[in-house]
Amino acid sequence: MTPATNVLLTTTGIFLLALVFYDIYATILRATKYPGPFSELLNRGLWRLLTWLTSGLERRARHRILSALGPLLMPLLIAFLLIMLMTGFALIYLPRMETEFRIGDAAHESLALQAFYFSGITLTTVGYGDILPATGLTRVAALIESALGIAVISISITYLLSVYAALERKRALALKFYHEARQGADISGFIASHFARGRFHSLTESLRE
Repeated sequence: MTPATNVLLTTTGIFLLALVFYDIYATILRATKYPGPFSELLNRGLWRLLTWLTSGLERRARHRILSALGPLLMPLLIAFLLIMLMTGFALIYLPRMETEFRIGDAAHESLALQAFYFSGITLTTVGYGDILPATGLTRVAALIESALGIAVISISITYLLSVYAALERKRALALKFYHEARQGADISGFIASHFARGRFHSLTESLRE
């Protein structure tokens, strides 16, 4: 590879990693209404695509399909971020595979496949040992990637558990309101059901919830 290609690949990898870090910060750690670029692209893109694909279906079937997509968006986003993280480090390793790595006799694939393979087993901390970094720079990069892999996976699992717990609480509360409002979105029926039974204190608590 030419020096210009090496610089381009390394710069692209670093830029991709910066986007992944910002996305994790904006979407998972900070969790505001302004998600990162990958989260925005994946969530809105998949939702719009499935909405368009199901536009001709009957309402109940369409609702069932879209409801199934919602819980899958977060795991898909986390998997996508891990793939982008692996790709970013692979682009950094790629220009250095020939000169700064020791590759076993069984590894006869192309340099690109070797870079992605090494990045994948390093990110997941598998480390088979058939490809080894041989310089200080590549060893530090591999160490950082393995640490980031453990951190991102741990943070993602914790985030998923907290999100799904919140969704379950929201669903239970929505079902409670649904049944108290005469199985619909009738706010007058919801209030009347409490007054008819003389449960004024429970109405206050329900509105607070």
